[in-house]
Amino acid sequence: MRLPFWCLSLFLVGQRLLPADINAATCSSTDVAAAIALANSGDRVVVPSGTCLWASGVTINKAITVAGQTTTSRDASTYEVTPTDRTTIQKNGFNVTATSGVRITGFTFDQSVSGSPSSVIGVPTSVSGMRIDHNHFYYPAGWIWYKTSGGGYLNILLDNNLIEQPVEESIYIMGAGDTSWTDGGSCSAADASKMTIIEDNEFTLDTFNVQGPIDSGEGARFIIRHNRFSAPTGYEWQELIEAHGHCYGQRDGWTNAGGYCQVINDNKVYKGTVPNNGNILFKVRAGRSYVYNNQIYGQGWAAGSMVYYWIQEVNTTCNATPCNVAEHATMGLHANPLATNWMCTTYPCPMQPNNSYVWGNSMEFGTFGASVDDAPTTYMTENRDYWDDFNTASFAKNVSSSRPGTCVTNSSYWETDTQKLYRCTATNSWTLEYTAFTYPDPLQGGGQVAAPTALMTIVR
Repeated sequence: MRLPFWCLSLFLVGQRLLPADINAATCSSTDVAAAIALANSGDRVVVPSGTCLWASGVTINKAITVAGQTTTSRDASTYEVTPTDRTTIQKNGFNVTATSGVRITGFTFDQSVSGSPSSVIGVPTSVSGMRIDHNHFYYPAGWIWYKTSGGGYLNILLDNNLIEQPVEESIYIMGAGDTSWTDGGSCSAADASKMTIIEDNEFTLDTFNVQGPIDSGEGARFIIRHNRFSAPTGYEWQELIEAHGHCYGQRDGWTNAGGYCQVINDNKVYKGTVPNNGNILFKVRAGRSYVYNNQIYGQGWAAGSMVYYWIQEVNTTCNATPCNVAEHATMGLHANPLATNWMCTTYPCPMQPNNSYVWGNSMEFGTFGASVDDAPTTYMTENRDYWDDFNTASFAKNVSSSRPGTCVTNSSYWETDTQKLYRCTATNSWTLEYTAFTYPDPLQGGGQVAAPTALMTIVR
């Protein structure tokens, strides 16, 4: 006997075969936790408007979307992100234990409240396909997310958020440690599942200067693109983005690995005052990096050297704990042991900056390039370890059909239509060095909060 359609529909909903909405009664931590407990993987927990103070974080232990009613809009020209605060969570946030498929969207996290902890969102040691989007992080007391050391890659998409008055290291990106180096790879689109992606956000200052709002280490792999960093008159950024090296990696507490891969492109950076010692966009101590098409506004920047390569193991002593030289040598991560004082004595230093490129960037006042800081050129030289269109004339940019059939060794070519970078590794021999990742990230999908696909909304 064939069942009536309405009977079949109720059966399907009862079996929860399709994603559904679970509506939290209020924005209180108790009600949100209760709604999460009712949800199945793929469901959406909808949190209503309101202001709620959470005495502790709420756990997300399954692959679900948790959506508040706060919205953000982004100006595609200026990259400004404007929030409309509707669901405000004060003091605490979420503790994510699910290792894939979690989305946190539509919240205002207000950490200006006394006693706020040092992180808003806790994440597992290894996570994939997680999205944190269209939120307003207001005066975060510390890290936007906290990942315990080691374990694996941090495959998180952070997009369309306003981070208002971040502190130093509001975002700290950790990777898979030594594993990131043994895994290797070209830092191109094929390795997207290993990347942390920070795109389409605005970081803005209100009341004090910030040095280094984004930091990284432990084999980190990241993309920072199409963001706005803004500072009003009287405030400034310094060393905007940092990447730790092999020697300093021990401070991060896991196998001493330096950052492996850094992509920084198409960001707009503003500051409102002239600093005492000049600001820089990126300070990097390890791995390969691609810094391109960024726009720097305002006066007082460190003109001509917006990217600093720093060989830490040459002129800077490590902390009391020795670098794990023996383990890294056994793994084949470097051929030359360090001296007894943990300084590098022969080229190359372990995990040092390598195969890195700087091109197509601009400054409102002055010029944009790269330099080597705190290290002799024995360890870091142009046209061997890095290539820079500011200092090297043979760095061309045009469409793929215009790439010459012949080339001079160490010249480079950026194909503006295919988003591919080539280097001439031998006379008349182009080698593909980098392919840009898809933008926007495919995880962005449609609008801010996707419509549910269930036949009916389940309300508890």
